[in-house]
Amino acid sequence: MSNSLMHWLLLPTRLSLWILSLVYYIVVYGTAGITACLVLIRIAWTGFKDPYGTFQWTVRKKPPACLQDPELGDHAFLKGRSSGLRFHYVTKGDHKKPLMLFLHGFPENW
Repeated sequence: MSNSLMHWLLLPTRLSLWILSLVYYIVVYGTAGITACLVLIRIAWTGFKDPYGTFQWTVRKKPPACLQDPELGDHAFLKGRSSGLRFHYVTKGDHKKPLMLFLHGFPENW
């Protein structure tokens, strides 16, 4: 088969793959763009309604109820000297066995 014949035979496949990738690009990035716009509009609306309370840091006065459950482990906090951040940690199990450490979340979302 000659190269020009192969080129013409593969043209519908190439065209359909190009259209499929274009549709995928539009759906994925269009959805992300619409979601980002809606989130930014909500943040702006909340900021206009309550400008001082929108981005205010609040400290819990009392711990959540799950911290009082001894079945989940011993809960405690470490406070960083230079930053002042409080790090929540939970210990459970035999202290003679190897340590397993899980790090996740943001500093305020444990």
